[in-house]
Parts: sequence; structure tokens; C-alpha cells
Amino acid sequence: MGTSKKLKEFYREQREKLLALPVTNEQLYKETAWKTGLSPKQVEEIFLTCTQFIADVIKEGSFETVMIPNFGKFIVKTKQVQYYETFIRGNETIRIRREQRSKSEQALDSVDT
Repeated sequence: MGTSKKLKEFYREQREKLLALPVTNEQLYKETAWKTGLSPKQVEEIFLTCTQFIADVIKEGSFETVMIPNFGKFIVKTKQVQYYETFIRGNETIRIRREQRSKSEQALDSVDT
């Protein structure tokens, strides 16, 4: 094996080791702050604002794709939408129907008396 192949293999192994290490938000804030010239607190506020906006759009139930330039594209997975539609909204529909049924039963009971 040539020297360049050994070196490439070494770099590949080192990269895999680095990718396997967990990274905390604090480390990301500090590194981004250093690269952008902002304070870590400002970076954290920007990040939290962006993630809150993304969460709000998704929570509205529209499941739209959110694209933030130079930050990322956030898409709700179809399996998650299917789960939501089946279990969350399905249970909500069942609960509403039960409430409506109980209200109509109460109305009928009041008519009988």
C-alpha cells in the first residue's frame, strides 16, 4: 500500500471517530460564535428563535416544508404525518364524537323528563 493510500485510510478512520463523538449545543454555539464573530448567547438566541419558528409552523398542522436560507430545509416525514393523522387526529375525532353523542343524549334525557 502506498503512502498516499495509508494517509487517506488514516484520515478516513479519524473522521469516522470524530463523527461518532457526541456534540453538545454549547459546543456548537461556541464554534459558531467564533466563526461568525457573535457571542455564544446571541448564537443561542438565533438558534432558539429559528427552531421555535419551525416548531410553530409544523404544530399548526399544515406540515409544510420550512426552508431557511443558509440554515436548512425541514421536512416532516410522511410516516410521522400518517401517525398524526391516524392516532392523534383520529382520537380527537373520536373524543369529539363522544362529546357530541353525550350532549345529544343529555338533550334527549331532558326532553323525556
